[in-house]
Amino acid sequence: MIVVTVGTQFFDELIAEVDRLVATGVIRDDVYAQIGQCRETPRHISCVRFDRSLHEKMRAADLIITHAGTGCVIEAIELGKPFIAVVNQGKAGDHQREFLESLQTTHDFC
Repeated sequence: MIVVTVGTQFFDELIAEVDRLVATGVIRDDVYAQIGQCRETPRHISCVRFDRSLHEKMRAADLIITHAGTGCVIEAIELGKPFIAVVNQGKAGDHQREFLESLQTTHDFC
């Protein structure tokens, strides 16, 4: 299972792209998404706006796709899960990109 999370904010572009990849068959795994305040509801993946049990879903995931927020990225690392972190360019400032760049100095990421 792939778990997608955007935290408490919105990241319509990420959710729409994962939904498109499922619709076109590029992603064939089950996908569960926590979509926060996204404006659009995906049509091809299971989703909720907020989920108090997200930690358990992330623990069970084979892959985590997340916005590059500190909390979600650190949780994926602590769980030892493979993850894809995507910078939400709609957020003010460039702190997500800076955070990921700082991780590269202490962790092996590509």
